[in-house]
Amino acid sequence: MKNTPSIRAVGIVVLAALHGFGFSVEHDGPDKMKILGASMTNSGRIDRLFSEQITPRIIASVKSGDNDRLKEVRSAFEGIVEAWRAKGSRSDEMPNFRDEFFHRPAMMRAYRVMDKAGIMDDGFRRDIRELVEDHYVIRERGPNNRAANFALGCAMAANTWPDSSMATMWRDYAEAVWADWYVPGDTYEPAYTRFHGDLIRLGVELGKLDDLRGDKLRMTYDRYLGMIGPNGFVVSPGDGGVFSADHFHDLFVAIMEVAPSPEYCWALKMTFLAQGNSEEQFSLAYPQYRALVPRPPEWKARVLHRWPATFRVPDQIVLSPGRHPSGSFASFWIWDDCNYLYHGGISDTRGDLTHYQHGGTMLLADLGRYDWPGWNNTLVVGESDSEFPFPRTEGLRGGRWYRGSANLRVIRPYMASARFPQSTIEVPGHYGFEDRERPLGVLLGNPDAISGKNDTISLNSVTLEFAVVPLEGETKASKVFPGRTWWGGYEYRNVCPSAGPVDIMVSDLAVAGPKGTATIAALNEITNNIEVTFVPPGNDGVFKPRTLKGSELDEVLRVVDDPATGRPVLRIRTCHGRTVLKILLPGLAYDVNKDYNRIELSYKYVNDLTGWVRAPIAIGINGSDIQQCLRLDQQQGGILNNSQADSKGGDAAGSVSYSNIWTSDSSWTRRFVLTSEGVLVVRDDFLPGPSADGKYVGPVWQFWRAPESGSIGGATADWFDADAGVVPVGMNVGPHSKPNDSMRLFAAFMHVPGRVNGVQYQPKHWNANTYAVFSRARATACRAETFVTVFIPHPSDVSPESIVEKGKGLRMKSEASGRVTIDINPIASWGFRKNLHIEIGTEGWGVARK
Repeated sequence: MKNTPSIRAVGIVVLAALHGFGFSVEHDGPDKMKILGASMTNSGRIDRLFSEQITPRIIASVKSGDNDRLKEVRSAFEGIVEAWRAKGSRSDEMPNFRDEFFHRPAMMRAYRVMDKAGIMDDGFRRDIRELVEDHYVIRERGPNNRAANFALGCAMAANTWPDSSMATMWRDYAEAVWADWYVPGDTYEPAYTRFHGDLIRLGVELGKLDDLRGDKLRMTYDRYLGMIGPNGFVVSPGDGGVFSADHFHDLFVAIMEVAPSPEYCWALKMTFLAQGNSEEQFSLAYPQYRALVPRPPEWKARVLHRWPATFRVPDQIVLSPGRHPSGSFASFWIWDDCNYLYHGGISDTRGDLTHYQHGGTMLLADLGRYDWPGWNNTLVVGESDSEFPFPRTEGLRGGRWYRGSANLRVIRPYMASARFPQSTIEVPGHYGFEDRERPLGVLLGNPDAISGKNDTISLNSVTLEFAVVPLEGETKASKVFPGRTWWGGYEYRNVCPSAGPVDIMVSDLAVAGPKGTATIAALNEITNNIEVTFVPPGNDGVFKPRTLKGSELDEVLRVVDDPATGRPVLRIRTCHGRTVLKILLPGLAYDVNKDYNRIELSYKYVNDLTGWVRAPIAIGINGSDIQQCLRLDQQQGGILNNSQADSKGGDAAGSVSYSNIWTSDSSWTRRFVLTSEGVLVVRDDFLPGPSADGKYVGPVWQFWRAPESGSIGGATADWFDADAGVVPVGMNVGPHSKPNDSMRLFAAFMHVPGRVNGVQYQPKHWNANTYAVFSRARATACRAETFVTVFIPHPSDVSPESIVEKGKGLRMKSEASGRVTIDINPIASWGFRKNLHIEIGTEGWGVARK
């Protein structure tokens, strides 16, 4: 390759290129130029320039045929290439996963367009080829966004330069990533739906057209189809844009290119319109589909499965009584694992109502990235002395023992297996795996987990982590203190602000599940098998762990007698920073479905500090990175036992049930009915085991705006009503951001004596300042608690008082048989005129009108 140009020279070329493309870039001397040049050599900036700006402009300029613009295109491309070359070789840094992946297909696409246009000479072609051969080495594996881009770039390079010495490796690697997706028939990453189109394009590049058009992948396309609301609104649970009509639109662009159908054309069109575009714009954008009449899917209720042709894991239940633009739609996220490796975290939100809309208005939705159940639309269980639904976990005090319980099943993707042993290559922030059958690239999660081949876990070590920050450092914990906060500290349960050290007693590390409870370590008896490290604060953001020994270790770890019981327990002194205990175990093997699906720990705070936010105890298993951790802080967990969906006439219903949820001896069933008028009824039946005795339990619903509230007949509020037409700023695309003053959402809880209903302001990141509407009861072991919530979308000129006026508008009744009946008698123009009689029992449901 040529000698690497200076940073200043690179900056000059890039500046010229940016000016040529209309970018507003000012410079005022060598120093400013040097800074700009350096920034241009940052991989992320170059990735974004290629994928989001340069390549689209190259294509547009080539199509225009304007010679001056074509010269500017050439100049821009050369500038970016020179900046990329200035970075030096990356071939020996396997794997720098965050480097260069987005730009690979974009760069190859730009090269092909320019080469076809005849504006490249042999010298520039040679430079590009040398650059690609130097950088396009194998990287990450698996059906995810990074691997898809790595592999697509390699496949395009192999087809562009088949005589290259790298071509065989490029193609073999691309085939391996394709197999990671095609063999199971789906991807484990739900949030970034847009990138799934890259997997389709990878198949096209590899000549897999028959597979792409076959029944196996059409079943996967149908799962995406099922997530789209009547007018193109889509919610992607996890991390990926949340209201992602644009993501789904990009996906269906790729689907329509390989497997066109009237249903997929409907999905393409509706997600296009949902971004604020018009029918005319759609016709102009896709003239090739003008003869194809879009047709919405006909089914009204369905359980959607991940890997629908192979493993058939129940993933969502969707209810769609009417696919017309003003129709109703609801989706519940039900998968009992919900661990998507990354881009979604643990996603501890089973049974979550992720998408509820009617009349073209998004009423409730999952806002993404919120792994904590209390910040979603699901059932919540919490300690009786903590705030409910505890956005900041304030309230726990010293002097009493708590029993923390975390979901052990979500670690399966992070454990090695016979085919996928742990990689010898160090992977920053992840547990990497090799593939013995296809030894190409590193996987960040074990594919055997999704196929049920990794359900037996051998516990060789358990890591407990305690993070404490100063009171004044609470909101800056991620920058100065190693508090394991995520995204700048929006989720405060990961840290414990304290004026000084916090002493915590721990005892009885155990596993629990279908086989009961089994103690695996009395911690006060195995101190010789506990390694302790401490990670102090670091003002530079670099946290250096230190192994504790001698007197320093004795100060942190000590066996003491519990004053309340006299039992010997382990006392841990946690200081500002992160205290980490690695507990070595003798390789105890358990099936996380049949034996034990939870890991538990008894703990007590010795201190009683007013106003603190307690430190949740994070758990790592077998050395897996603790950022991909379990938490002994009200983790939901649960094993999915049953899911079903049904429809009658213009109405739809479904149910989902879990065992071993919240605690190892509790179960929960959620049933729901959605009528064609948009009325949604949700019934929650929670059966607490002895471990849940005395805890708070109840459903939580996230409203966009602060609601009004009132009582139907009890001492506490029974109903809540709020504007429903504006989704939080920054969370949306298209019409979601436009106020809809004509729609409100009414919610009412069935009155039960002793229940407390309320609303709690819950500020979250991404400017999502929602209001948690909840109903709360104190659980008694082995006594079932039934909650019923009725949602009624209604015009803004209908007051909530008129809906419940003198008990005539809405009546709820629970019968001895277990059946619940709801009668809605519209006494004003609610958008429907007939009286509704809804029944939702333990065995059946029904809707009648008169």
